[in-house]
Amino acid sequence: MPIITFNGPIGCGGNELGLKVADTLDADYVDRIVFAEAAKRVGSTMSAIAEKEERVVRLRDRIAFFLQNMLEKSAVSGAAGEPYFSPGIEMLPGGEYSDLAEEPITEGQRLSDGQFLAAMTGVVEELASSGNVVIIGRGANIILKDAPSTVHVALAASPQKCIDTIVERERFSQTEGEKFFTEAERARQAFFRKFFKVQCDNPSLYHVCLNMDRISLDTAAQIVVHTARDLDG
Repeated sequence: MPIITFNGPIGCGGNELGLKVADTLDADYVDRIVFAEAAKRVGSTMSAIAEKEERVVRLRDRIAFFLQNMLEKSAVSGAAGEPYFSPGIEMLPGGEYSDLAEEPITEGQRLSDGQFLAAMTGVVEELASSGNVVIIGRGANIILKDAPSTVHVALAASPQKCIDTIVERERFSQTEGEKFFTEAERARQAFFRKFFKVQCDNPSLYHVCLNMDRISLDTAAQIVVHTARDLDG
């Protein structure tokens, strides 16, 4: 069962493409909201994970059980006893890249960054352990770089295409959209440099690189699905 990761600038179509591929392959779809929902409940009374149909779909029993199990263990044993919920897990979600990309100033911040990376790595690896999952962003292509039956997809698009998408989606002015895109893209690149010591758009990190200026969403989805099925054998 394939594991597919997507990485690219905000507004280039990663979420839409990921949803289409997940639907075609009947796969789970995971983006930063999953991490946010997990971290938000650390040390708190267990409650049902809030449904966010517009952002997380096909969150079937495997993922739901995994998150619930981690959270229940954390509530019982305390954060220090749970490897996924060590100090720093409160940063796990993921806010936007801009919340995470700043370089540490103190040794305490450096330690927290290490704990954050360990927590994020643990969650991504666990979510991918049963295969048949689509993961958007969060450095999953680096964390899972040697995982079998995995396809890592890089997406590219012109800044203007990304900005136009952001303006339409967020109802920003053109100026607001340009500012948002520029800051988000700078933060995305800094995030990969900080936590993984790589340039995020290095083509050697991916199996497939797609220029979304040149091909349609449907064509891109067909390419990714064909590659995943071919790799999965």
